[in-house]
Amino acid sequence: MTKEEIQQKIFALSNGEVEEINIQKEEFMLFLEVWNQHPEKNNVIGEAGLGGNVVYRRKTRE
Repeated sequence: MTKEEIQQKIFALSNGEVEEINIQKEEFMLFLEVWNQHPEKNNVIGEAGLGGNVVYRRKTRE
């Protein structure tokens, strides 16, 4: 996965086009680099799974 693909996935998540992003262990460091620079990063939370995979979802507004 490229930085551009990750950016597109984060924007799609932020806009509500997708409900979650699944990031594999091998992609995590690149994802983290892109995610840390994204303006909506505080509205996205990650949930660690087995094997080092992470699922990112938008925070629900209460």
